[in-house]
Amino acid sequence: MKKTFTKRTLTFALAAMTAAGFTGWGVFGAEAATSYTAAQVAAHNTAADCWLIISNQVYDVTNFIPIHPGGNAIVAYCGTDATAIFDSIHGTTGTAASLLPTYLIGSLGSATSTTSTVLTAPGNLLGTPSTSSVALSWVGSAGGTAPITYTVLKNGASIGTTTATTFASTGLATSTAYTFAVAATDSATPTSSTATSSAITVTTLASATATGGGENENELENETEIENEGGGSTTSTTPTSSPLSAPANFRGTPSTSSITLIWIGSAGGSGPVTYTVLRNGTAVGTTTATSFVSTGLSTSTAYTFVIKATDSATPTPHTASSVQITVTTLAGSTTTGGGSGSGGSGSGNGGESENENETENEHVSTSTPPTSTGGHGDHSGHGSGQSHDD
Repeated sequence: MKKTFTKRTLTFALAAMTAAGFTGWGVFGAEAATSYTAAQVAAHNTAADCWLIISNQVYDVTNFIPIHPGGNAIVAYCGTDATAIFDSIHGTTGTAASLLPTYLIGSLGSATSTTSTVLTAPGNLLGTPSTSSVALSWVGSAGGTAPITYTVLKNGASIGTTTATTFASTGLATSTAYTFAVAATDSATPTSSTATSSAITVTTLASATATGGGENENELENETEIENEGGGSTTSTTPTSSPLSAPANFRGTPSTSSITLIWIGSAGGSGPVTYTVLRNGTAVGTTTATSFVSTGLSTSTAYTFVIKATDSATPTPHTASSVQITVTTLAGSTTTGGGSGSGGSGSGNGGESENENETENEHVSTSTPPTSTGGHGDHSGHGSGQSHDD
């Protein structure tokens, strides 16, 4: 027998579970009033034992990791305060937020427990060079007391601050190596805490050089033609007509019905940059973040994606597009169960194969063993998904 789990079905199921006292996989009747310190949470920092702090509540999401639509992305935040990253991707309402009570095991001892000692360093610092600039991107710090400010260091000296997780270092020399690091500082009082990323070294690109005899017309990228009359050589470091760089390091992580996209933000341009997500050549959403979840997809199907960046320049905005990637969704899963039991005037063994499909962008990814009464199996599944488009 097939069961189709819709968003409404999943919501009712979660409500019934909560009413029954279900507060975590395999944990019934756990007291949400239990208090944990940030240090206690920090000890549960692996995929096999993963606790998170979200809005001063403590959640054990160990058993959710295998069914997370975004794959193992959660693991990077195990043992930390994941409030900022959770809110930026899922918000405070919707399916993901409604699933949180399922994994609640307690609360943080106090709102200030995530201060100096818990602030993590910015991670995965990356740099994309041009001839005269380097676009930097990193994973934001967890823990600490919000808001977090990032100081960008070039060759050991501060060159700017930001509350975002991207920064463009400009006015650089061509073919020159620069070291960068990012220092995070929280807003704890009376003493703020800091954590600094690992340093990276990035070398700017060489300038374009044209050599010719007689009349030589050299067109550099989208720049105006340079006319070189006579002999000799001409070197140009004139910036291109569109200083906005394309989104970089574009990649996607699939589930059965969604694909999580991540990229490094564009550098340069004017004002805020907006990213348009193109799926199979058609726009499916816009965002100012550097991640997006494309949902409502078919299983075992290949989709192409491109990210188009647009700045706020006037009268004509600049645009730049990422490379195109192709990502294939995962195959659907079929669960077969058998149950035994007794009911009425007799007893018997019964088993039914239930294929749980994902519909309305909801991910039903795991199931409990079936039991049966009166010769029928009772099979239930639980899962979650975050929808950003469609």
